[in-house]
Amino acid sequence: MAQAPQSKPLTDPASGPVSRISKNWLVAPDSATVQERAQKRLERIEQERLDAAAERRAGRLKGHLSKALHENLRNCNPLQLKTVRRLVAKYEKDHRTPPSLSDCRQKQTIEILAHKDVYNKRYTLELQRSSRNRDKVYVNGPYVVVHHRNGNIIQHEYIGNKKLSTRLPRTIWPVFRPFMTSPEILARIEKHNRAWDERANGG
Repeated sequence: MAQAPQSKPLTDPASGPVSRISKNWLVAPDSATVQERAQKRLERIEQERLDAAAERRAGRLKGHLSKALHENLRNCNPLQLKTVRRLVAKYEKDHRTPPSLSDCRQKQTIEILAHKDVYNKRYTLELQRSSRNRDKVYVNGPYVVVHHRNGNIIQHEYIGNKKLSTRLPRTIWPVFRPFMTSPEILARIEKHNRAWDERANGG
């Protein structure tokens, strides 16, 4: 008659606890090891996300389409593809047209004094405020900013107010030049600064 297998003791004089005797027993890692592994995994995921975003940006400059967009277009039926062509024509027209003034305004823009377009870019001459995080907000300018569309994003390129006669297109500088040293504009800057001071003082 076969004998029933004997159960292993919880401890072994030669090898210590059972978890050290049998390789089939799981040994729970300590909390520090778990946290380290989790941190490394999060760092790896974040790096993969950054690499994928960089690859998309590089491909965008070369006119590459994402894999998801390829698949979505391939799944369209003929009527949907006609709609896609109409949208493409509309979006191409948007890229040939300068952004609207409302799209050109940024959070630090106080006032747009003048603007003029060159092809699909809009140049604005504007007064801007400093950061609200500072103890005191200052309004300065005028500064030149150029705006253009990149997909559904309006990009703003700060040019400033130095050497504008050589840095701006020939059609832009004559329009902006009268504003640069105008006493009226200087008075407006002072007015804006007084208004910010009164707001800060609870006036």
